[in-house]
Amino acid sequence: MQCQRWCYSANALSRSCRASSPTRVRRPRWCDSWWAPKPSGQLPSPRWRPRRRRHPSSAVAVRAGEEREEEEREEEEKRLELEARRGAAEAARAAQAAEAAQAKAKAKAEADEAAAAEAERKEAEEKAATEKKEGGADIAPPPPVPSPPPVVAPSTPAPAPPQQQPPTPQQPPTQQQQQQQPAPPQAPPPQTSVAQLAAEWEQSCAFVREYEAAKPRGELGAACRHVALLVGQTSRVRYVVWEKAEAVVGALNALQARGGEAALAAGCSAFAAKLLAQGSAVVEKAPAMAYPLAMLATSVGARCPALTQHLRAHFCAACCYVTPHYVRRPAGATDDAWREAMGYQRRARGFEPKEQYYNRMAGYLTLWAALLQAEAVPIYDERTEQMRMEPHANPAGAAEAWRWLARLANQKAQRITPTLLLAFLKPSAHMLARRYPRQTEKLLRFLATDYLLSVESLLAASSGASGAEERAALAVLSSWLKETREALRCGRLKPPADAVEMPDFLIPDDTREAGEGGGW
Repeated sequence: MQCQRWCYSANALSRSCRASSPTRVRRPRWCDSWWAPKPSGQLPSPRWRPRRRRHPSSAVAVRAGEEREEEEREEEEKRLELEARRGAAEAARAAQAAEAAQAKAKAKAEADEAAAAEAERKEAEEKAATEKKEGGADIAPPPPVPSPPPVVAPSTPAPAPPQQQPPTPQQPPTQQQQQQQPAPPQAPPPQTSVAQLAAEWEQSCAFVREYEAAKPRGELGAACRHVALLVGQTSRVRYVVWEKAEAVVGALNALQARGGEAALAAGCSAFAAKLLAQGSAVVEKAPAMAYPLAMLATSVGARCPALTQHLRAHFCAACCYVTPHYVRRPAGATDDAWREAMGYQRRARGFEPKEQYYNRMAGYLTLWAALLQAEAVPIYDERTEQMRMEPHANPAGAAEAWRWLARLANQKAQRITPTLLLAFLKPSAHMLARRYPRQTEKLLRFLATDYLLSVESLLAASSGASGAEERAALAVLSSWLKETREALRCGRLKPPADAVEMPDFLIPDDTREAGEGGGW
């Protein structure tokens, strides 16, 4: 007889089922604590156990444990990643601090070296002054008188400047000669004095008026007009600039051969006057034309040194801000007289508007700055039929540009000052940064902070449309100074694109489709 009872424990099974049917026992699958008999009817061996089955609740617990372990593993990975980022950030901050400390130490060392050099220089000056006082000073010979510029052929280079003879050694003066020597001269007035700037500007105006009154007539007058015509034919092509420069030099040499130094001076004056007219009419509307005109003037001035004096005089007479000089209103002068003295041009109904006057003065200064930064002239090589830029030592160059900025910065700012600074700095800032890197950075910082604040306080009194041009120029100048200082700090300050991107030859027009179609 088979036992059909369900057994839930090993004791119950042993009491109810062992005697009746030891071979066939019905049990639940989860009851695995007793010995199940083998199907062959033998008693189960202690080594044999049935396959265990897990309870459903235990499987859920296992899955929950695995999920919890996975979450803990992800949290650990996030924590390790965050610690790695924090370590990298701390290392970067430490590197920056080390670089800053190194830069500070380097700046301090440079300052100490500069201070030591200054102390040595002062000590040497004091020692030289003491020796000079004890032994007497030698009287230097007078400088040699420069000879007039000779007639130079178009293909020959510029004449070298006269060399100064070294002073001959002299015996130290006696006590009686020392008593008879005059007292040392007083220090000259500063360059930025208003009186000196006004005198320099008036002298330039008188120089130009003198040459305008003595214009040659007849054949010499026609030759001067031909020189002006050649200047007006200049374009933004290097070959054209070289061609016109050769023609101008040839015309000036012909004038000098025909009428002497007076005819040469008249030709130089005509060249400068036409260059200024181009700056007023063309550069005002197309600032890129300032560079070919400056290149033309540099090419001609390299072989005709007399042109430099005429260029500066005409620039100062046409634009008082080239000096730079702010024309003060004379006592009892009318508005018309004051405007005429500042350079306002007369129109049919009074004078030109302020905006046009500002643009014209900016054109003059842009052309003047482009002339100062020109350091190469175009040369056409007939053998290779190619153009090349040959370096040329500008007689004015960076020194003249720095003097102009120093003079302007040491004067009280006026309403037109932002327009003047922007027009002058755009063409010449890269040259100043290359020649005077540290001083240029200091000057730009001064202009961007203290100087612009004085201009802002000056323009704060004006409101409405009366100061619109000045406020716009101030905003553009402030933005340009910020960008230029950043480029200078990173070493990325380059010449303007208009000064570099100039074709060597004139590209002919594409006329292949002009003759197609058989007419209209």
